[in-house]
Amino acid sequence: MASSIFKQRGDTLANWLRVDPVLHEREVVLVATDSAKADEYNCRKVGDGKRKFSELPLLGYDCLPATGTSATQPMSQKATTEAIKAQDTKLNDLKRSVDEKTLTVDADILALQNAVWPLDVAFAVAPSVVKADTQTTVALSWSARRKGGDVTAQAAVELDGSLVSGNTKNVAVTVAHAGTRQFALKVSFEGLIVTRTCTVRGTLPTYFGTVSGTWAANEAAIKALTELTVGSRALSRTGIALNDGKIALAYPKDLGVLASIKDGNGYEVLSSYTRSEIRVNGNDYYCYLLTVPVTATGVTQIYS
Repeated sequence: MASSIFKQRGDTLANWLRVDPVLHEREVVLVATDSAKADEYNCRKVGDGKRKFSELPLLGYDCLPATGTSATQPMSQKATTEAIKAQDTKLNDLKRSVDEKTLTVDADILALQNAVWPLDVAFAVAPSVVKADTQTTVALSWSARRKGGDVTAQAAVELDGSLVSGNTKNVAVTVAHAGTRQFALKVSFEGLIVTRTCTVRGTLPTYFGTVSGTWAANEAAIKALTELTVGSRALSRTGIALNDGKIALAYPKDLGVLASIKDGNGYEVLSSYTRSEIRVNGNDYYCYLLTVPVTATGVTQIYS
């Protein structure tokens, strides 16, 4: 028994369009979209007995899983998407590399600028030592200079994290004895950033004065002396006048004992004083009192 082979009609897309026949209902024809490969049928059309070839939809077979240069060959959406994603990845990697190099260059430029034309910032507070547990107004001041000129007005200045204008600010502070209050300044100008800090210290009062030869150290007598805000046991006094009198110095005990007392000629006179301990306002104090009354003018005493 002889076998029969049925062959579907096939041609290039260009030839089909040139003839443009009406295909029979359910007639399937093969289409080669690439005229250079007339025997490679990669699409088909199915007739309905009414419409011409050009009016029927072109149905594709499995698409090529890769991109290519053909203008008519169908392509895989997956392959195209993956190719686009791969290209995006390469572009992002390139952009990241450029950004990193740009940052490096920018950092190098800033470092060079800072080395050649640094941003000089001065920051100060006055007074820097205040009486303990007493509200005191301190004056903060700052300035910024670059390339020999004042740039304070053009710079961005932050004081304790808040933007400020001008170059001064008064602030009320209350600091405990031996406590501190720190202020932080940040100045930014032309990409350069400089930070500075200032500290205010709190201290109990120091008392100093000349007294009579019969003066006795007690709380009331010490509080009657001149009150000073020093914050250390170091103190220098000049122009002291005595008429058969003594010199008295009292300060918080936690500042330590004196190591030296010198006169204006540099002679050590620590042994000429008597040290005692007194409670003043509930705090322990050292009191140094000149032991022997003297009569003199223009006396200098350097305590350290």
